[in-house]
Amino acid sequence: MTTEFEDKYLDVLQNIEYGLLSIVKEHPELCDHDMLRVIEHTLTYYKSRQRESVAANKLAHPLQEIFERVTLMCDFRLGLISLSEN
Repeated sequence: MTTEFEDKYLDVLQNIEYGLLSIVKEHPELCDHDMLRVIEHTLTYYKSRQRESVAANKLAHPLQEIFERVTLMCDFRLGLISLSEN
């Protein structure tokens, strides 16, 4: 059963999920806790007024790569960048 929020933003959530799962296939050792760390880091990044300092606090590889893919998609969906720029 989906919520009203999920129904409204399903396409955005699917884009973010793709960023999370695209690297998991390459790194089967990753677990739900690792994904939660990436999501928490991403939320901190978008809540912070000083995003550069949050982004500089890098996660271990491959979590950093997942974070970068997720924020790229989020920035695109927020209209902050064009995917053709990257």
